[in-house]
Amino acid sequence: MRAMWALVALAVAGCSSGPDPRFLPDATKTQSAAEVEANTGVRLPVGALFLSGARVELAGGLDTRTVARFRIDADGLPEFLSANGFPDLTPDRRAVTDGDLPDSGTWRPDQATRVAGVVDGSRKVMVELDHPGEVTVYLVTSQS
Repeated sequence: MRAMWALVALAVAGCSSGPDPRFLPDATKTQSAAEVEANTGVRLPVGALFLSGARVELAGGLDTRTVARFRIDADGLPEFLSANGFPDLTPDRRAVTDGDLPDSGTWRPDQATRVAGVVDGSRKVMVELDHPGEVTVYLVTSQS
């Protein structure tokens, strides 16, 4: 019986209330618009305002993601999606979340109130529709 309690004590002592380290970035490297395009195969529209980009290694390198956030005119959204082979967006689909770039402090797609999104294999796009005339596009590609 003592052995069982000792095992329980060891198990409890080994438990952590912190975040699961498998889902925290092992390495994050800031990316330029050109690097995002090269890593994702997705071409940003001419005139896009590139806000941020990063390449993130998770789970000991088992999952590598390239993430980007940029702003474009709302009128250019259909052409961007079509030119890059994305299917139609689904209204209210939160295809991208804060968790896609964990622990960044600046990546906050969860704060968008009006969104549309799509998951296309290893590529995800979510569009923030909160500002008339322009949209913020969140792009995530996974190279696991």
